[in-house]
Amino acid sequence: MLTNAMFKGTWTDRLHHLLHAGVDFKDKTILDVGCNMGIVGYEICKRKPAYYHGIERLPELAGVAGAIFLGVETPNTIQIGDVTDLDLLDDHYDVASAFIKSI
Repeated sequence: MLTNAMFKGTWTDRLHHLLHAGVDFKDKTILDVGCNMGIVGYEICKRKPAYYHGIERLPELAGVAGAIFLGVETPNTIQIGDVTDLDLLDDHYDVASAFIKSI
C-alpha cells in the first residue's frame, strides 16, 4: 500500500499519480484536503468510493466543486474551510489526499 507519497505538480499530475499509484478507492471513505474545483475528486468518484469529503479554503473554488458534484452519485460533502480549523480527527477516512499550495 502506498502511504505518505508526495506528488508534486499540477492537478493533472496529481490526478495521474493518484490513479496510477495502486490505490483502491472502491467502497472507501475519501478525504481530499485542498480539493480545488473538484476535478480530481470527480475522477476519484468514478472509482465508486463509499463517501467523498472535499475541503477547499477558497469559496470560489469550493463553489465550482459543489456544482460539479451535483452530478456525482457518490455521497459527498464539499466544505469551505482550512484543515487547521476543522475537527477531522473525529472522522475515519480510508484514503486521505492533500494538495496544499502556499499563496
